[in-house]
Amino acid sequence: MLRGARQVGGRRTAGCTGKQRAAADAGGRRTEARPHGTRSDPRAAGLLAAILGGTGCVPADRKDELPSIPIGGATTIYDVHTGVVDSGDEVVLSGVVAGLPRSPPGAWFVVQDPAGGEYAGLEVFLLHALPGVVVAPGDILTLRGVLSTRNGRLGLALDSAAAIVHTGTTELAATPVGPVADWSPYNGVLVDPGPTTVLDCGDLAGQATTDRDLAIDLTHVPTPAVLGTGPLSTGLRGVLHGVPRAWSLSPRSEAELGDAPTDGCPTTIAATRSADDLPGRLALPEVRVTAVQPDGGRAFVQDLDGGSASGLELVAPDRTLDTLAPGDHLAVAGLLRDDTGPLQLVVTAQAPIDRSTSPLLDRPDSPFDPAWDGALVELGPVSVTGSPAAGRAATDLGVELVDVLLDGTALPGEGTWLLRGALRVDARDAPPTVQLLPRGPGDWDPVP
Repeated sequence: MLRGARQVGGRRTAGCTGKQRAAADAGGRRTEARPHGTRSDPRAAGLLAAILGGTGCVPADRKDELPSIPIGGATTIYDVHTGVVDSGDEVVLSGVVAGLPRSPPGAWFVVQDPAGGEYAGLEVFLLHALPGVVVAPGDILTLRGVLSTRNGRLGLALDSAAAIVHTGTTELAATPVGPVADWSPYNGVLVDPGPTTVLDCGDLAGQATTDRDLAIDLTHVPTPAVLGTGPLSTGLRGVLHGVPRAWSLSPRSEAELGDAPTDGCPTTIAATRSADDLPGRLALPEVRVTAVQPDGGRAFVQDLDGGSASGLELVAPDRTLDTLAPGDHLAVAGLLRDDTGPLQLVVTAQAPIDRSTSPLLDRPDSPFDPAWDGALVELGPVSVTGSPAAGRAATDLGVELVDVLLDGTALPGEGTWLLRGALRVDARDAPPTVQLLPRGPGDWDPVP
C-alpha cells in the first residue's frame, strides 16, 4: 500500500512503512521501529536491503517491484494495526491465541495477542477449504500469511494448512472495557463489557440487542443457552467482532453469559406459536422428539404436554439429528423461519436430556388447522386413492402422504387406513396444503 513519496538522502521513496523509513533515514543501516520490540526475520531484512540497495524503502521508480519483495518478518497484531507492516505484506504472527474457533467448512476465525487490550485482535481468512484444519478457542498458534483487507476489515489471509502451527493451549483473560463510543479497537478481542441490558429475544440472525451498541451472538455457545431480557450485571464475556453499527459479542460457553436473565422470552413451542411476533432465536429447555428423518436433516418435536400448537419441525443443514429417536428428550436452540411454509427451527445447538417417554399422539378435529402444524397426529379412517408421484400418495381427505421419514419403506397402497405421522400444514395457501409424514409401517393400520 503506497503511502506517498518522501525525499530520503536525495532519492525519492514511496510505499514506506515506519520501519522502512527508519532504515532509509539511517542511510541504509536497517533499524527497528516496533512498538513492542519484536524482531524482524534477518533473512528477509538482508534480502530486502539487497533489493533496495540498502535503503529499506522502495524508490518511486521501482515501486512496481513492491509485490515481489519478501517481507515475511515476525511481528505482532499490534504492529499490524499501527502501520508497522502494510496490507499486502507477508508476516509471521507467533504466540497468538484463538478467540473464536474454526470448524470446517468455516472460512475464518479470530486470534489475539495474549495480553489483550486495544488493537490486540485480528481476523484470519482461509483462502481454501482446508478441511483438516480445526482451531479451538485457547489454541496457541504461529501463523504465516499475507495481510489483506476484506469487507473493509484488515485480516490475515492464509493459503495452506502449513501456515497454521499449533504450539499449545492457554486461557485468555478478558479485557475489561467500560462505556466506549467506538468498539473498533477491540475487534477480535475477548472482552468484559461490564453491566449490560438485554433488550430483546434475538432477531432473525439470532443476535439479541443490548444497550451497549452491540448484540449478543450465541452462535458459539455449544449448549442451547436460554437468554431472556433484562439487566445482566456481572460475568458477561465474549469475543467482539463485526463492523461499526453492527458489533457482536460472542460468548463461547454458558459460563461466559454470567448472570444473564432467563425470563421474558418464549421457552415452549406453544408460547412461541401464540406470540404476536415470532422471535428470531428460540431456545427450548426441554422438548420431546416425535419423529426423525433417517439422514438426520429433519426431526419433529413437541412440548411435554402435547396438544394444539405444541409441535415444531427442526431442520439441521449439517444433518446432525440422526442420533435422535422418537421419545428422546432434548434441549435445542436455533433460528425460526416461516418463509418456506410450515414453521421451522434451524438448529444451532442441541443437547440430549437423559430422559425418554413415549410421544403423545393427538387427534385433531381438522388437520387443516395451522395450529396442528408440526404435531404428531392420528387421522382416519382415510382412503388412499393413488400415487400421483414417487414417494407420495393422495387421500380422500385432501391430505397428501409423503415418505421423507421412511427408511426404504413404501407408503400404504390404495385402501382405507388409520394413519399416524408428523403433520405439516402450509398456511400460505387457502385452504392450507397439508402433508402427513408417517415414520414407518407401524404408522398405518388397515380398516376393514
